[in-house]
Amino acid sequence: MTSEIDICDTNPAAEFLRPATIQTLFWRPRLMTQSPSLAYVPFLFWLSSTLRPRSIEVLGVGDGSSYFALCQALDKLSISGRCRGFGYWTGETPGLRLQTPPVILRKHEAMLYEDISSLSAGRRPTEDLSRNGMENLDLLLVDLDNLPEGENLDGQVCLSRLHPNGVLVLHGTNDLDRRKGDGADLMKLIETCQRIEFQANAGMTVIFKGKELPFALRALIDSCSDGVLPTDIEAVFRRSGQSLEAMVQAQASDAAAAQTQQELLTTQAALDAAEAALKEMTAVYEQCSRNLAQVQGEVFTLHVAQAEMEESLARENARLRSESEARGAAERTMRFEETAALTRLLEEARVAANVARAEAARTRKSLQAEVDRLRAQSEAWEQRVEALLRSSSWRITAPVRLIKQSLTRHR
Repeated sequence: MTSEIDICDTNPAAEFLRPATIQTLFWRPRLMTQSPSLAYVPFLFWLSSTLRPRSIEVLGVGDGSSYFALCQALDKLSISGRCRGFGYWTGETPGLRLQTPPVILRKHEAMLYEDISSLSAGRRPTEDLSRNGMENLDLLLVDLDNLPEGENLDGQVCLSRLHPNGVLVLHGTNDLDRRKGDGADLMKLIETCQRIEFQANAGMTVIFKGKELPFALRALIDSCSDGVLPTDIEAVFRRSGQSLEAMVQAQASDAAAAQTQQELLTTQAALDAAEAALKEMTAVYEQCSRNLAQVQGEVFTLHVAQAEMEESLARENARLRSESEARGAAERTMRFEETAALTRLLEEARVAANVARAEAARTRKSLQAEVDRLRAQSEAWEQRVEALLRSSSWRITAPVRLIKQSLTRHR
């Protein structure tokens, strides 16, 4: 039977594939963010479990994904060590750096890693390296994408800060050929050192300063061809990182769905309020229409009464003329007086009728203006309801309403 040592001698990468070695790849980060470096967190877990560093430093903490992954590794592996991070965060004012780490990172540090973590706002990368308070670093991670713009990184200084068998991790190495100032020097440094290179996302290069490394790490390096991992091992790291990215994307999708549901509820509430207001305005409009019809009926009744009075007056005038012709001058005079009196009564009636007609006209005009205002207001509400019905939120909630109607019909 072939022994485990024989397998490792013939195939150094087999040491990496042992379950006891790769179990850290399946740890779940306590800080899950949509970070460019999230795909490399499983490798950082594995590297920490293999290297077991006691002194760690991170330049360019950024969103904290890589930094807190290293803190989590120290905590879970019960390694008595310290992890220090420098970030170069900017606030809302362009070019103005924050003097303290963002609140969310400080809270995460205080809650989980207060005894092993030291997180602070950095000044300059080279200056921060010299004030780390640790003589030799076991692991130094530099996120090139999170360093201050225009600041150059001296790779030799980084190596000088490492323990003789320390490890330097550079994140963001895919764009070194386009990086001004220190890009060419870093590329030369990488080419002259023993290393492991990852090409996914922004790219990451792991540089090993010494030769006396843990067996699993040595085996992994020996399996590389000019820094490139074998396809099967690279796939293990890559898929572990992709699984974390998929989890974060799923969380983001759930949050977006919850937000959409809340917007749907808000839109539905606005629609219900609009429908209630429309019903109220319709009721007011109908009441005004009834009032107008009543006033118009009263005006018509006055017109009829006026016509009847005029007809009666005409008949009375005819009768008086007939009697006046038949009687004498005295009676004619008396009838004339009666006619004058009746004429005055008629004039008073006409004045009263005119007053009533003017009052009816004013009332009709006021009611017509109220009807026009209510009609315009009703049209505005109808337009608003129509806009709501044409909105994307209304279309998105169409399936929800159909389901609600179906459930209502089946009760």
